[in-house]
Amino acid sequence: MKNFVIGLTLLTVASVALVGCNKGGSSAKPTASATKVTPFGDIKSVKVQDLLPKTKGTQATYEVVGKPGNDLTIRVQDYQENGGKPHVTLEFLEGTKVTDISEWEFNEKGLFQVSARKGKKYNPPALQISNDLTDRKEYSFKGTGPYPSVEAGKPDTGPLESLTKIRGIETVDTSMGQIEALAVITATIYTSDGKKYRQMNTTWFAPKYGIVRYVQTLQREDGQSSSFTLKLKGFSAK
Repeated sequence: MKNFVIGLTLLTVASVALVGCNKGGSSAKPTASATKVTPFGDIKSVKVQDLLPKTKGTQATYEVVGKPGNDLTIRVQDYQENGGKPHVTLEFLEGTKVTDISEWEFNEKGLFQVSARKGKKYNPPALQISNDLTDRKEYSFKGTGPYPSVEAGKPDTGPLESLTKIRGIETVDTSMGQIEALAVITATIYTSDGKKYRQMNTTWFAPKYGIVRYVQTLQREDGQSSSFTLKLKGFSAK
């Protein structure tokens, strides 16, 4: 798919400008190699606030599987208590260049994504993870916001709908070894330039690290498709 701009969202976790397409490609899957596993901990004791790093300057670097070139880095740009509703600003870098910024907020209901694509807002903010990490309900979103992925030069914000659900704790492979993480799946539909898009993404969150793996697949109504995977490669805490 020519000039296809991929956005990482936790509808997603954010938006990041990657270009590429693997038509009919498949996403990478965790394997079961016999290595030491970093445990998630007691799911009833871990809080949703533990699933994103909050200290300014903390960063995670990812291998982008399916797209050669620079690694992707997610770095905490800012953290504010924001009147009892902690607010995290993340910046995304390809190499040394900041390509995107997104905002996240914690409240009594869980973790919400406030913006993506360099500050473009979700209206209303989109719930990504319930406060109850054992919750297996589907949560729906219907509103407006930045689209996960669009063709270059086409509208990248507008109406969208999604369903999000916690799948549970799973063990995933990373370049730092195997890590137990909370899998969250999201399906999103939207229309850009008269073409309908369907996106599926799975994001794995782990205490301390935040996102340890991310898989996105996208299909357009004309049959064009794309997929890529982010795999944790390095982590630096401040």
